Amino acid sequence: MSKKLNAIKSLKKSTFASARLLTEPKTLKGVTQHVTKMTLVVVNAGIEYNNQKSVITKRSDGRLPSKPQPLPWGEWYAYPYGIINKETKYLRLYIKGRPRVLYFIDGKRSTKAEAQKLCRAFDSYEYKLTLATVAKSILTVSSAKKAKNIVARFGGKFVKVVKLSKPDAITPKESSLVSLRQKGKELLA
Repeated sequence: MSKKLNAIKSLKKSTFASARLLTEPKTLKGVTQHVTKMTLVVVNAGIEYNNQKSVITKRSDGRLPSKPQPLPWGEWYAYPYGIINKETKYLRLYIKGRPRVLYFIDGKRSTKAEAQKLCRAFDSYEYKLTLATVAKSILTVSSAKKAKNIVARFGGKFVKVVKLSKPDAITPKESSLVSLRQKGKELLA
């Protein structure tokens, strides 16, 4: 078992820790600069997904299937902490609050806009959120509030965008976790 998985497992239920995740978004062809995305987020782990209040509510009002479904990708290798898919390990982390995201180009602090000019889409959630924003901007205010599913023309294609909310959990690659602190103590030391 990896040091990172052991650190995640050491978190007591109902307690939170500060996690720092580093990823290197894929740059566009011909870009020589090195782009790094740092995500700072408060997390918990080891939660039984089906026992969460938000999941119970979503199951009762039909936003989620009434019964648990198998993972859409990968399989659990350390339930409910880790998933493995195509030999890559991922961690299941439940988030509290809004993550803080910082961007660096060649080691120097940058803006999100500057980093995005050099990179492909950062991740699917962010991409869908961008599509939702674009789609809502072409609708009237009253219709945007009522819209559950929005279809927009984006990049020459029609794209269906579902109404999005902040995710309850994130599943970063295990290798991206570089720091996990709880009560001032580094758990990955």
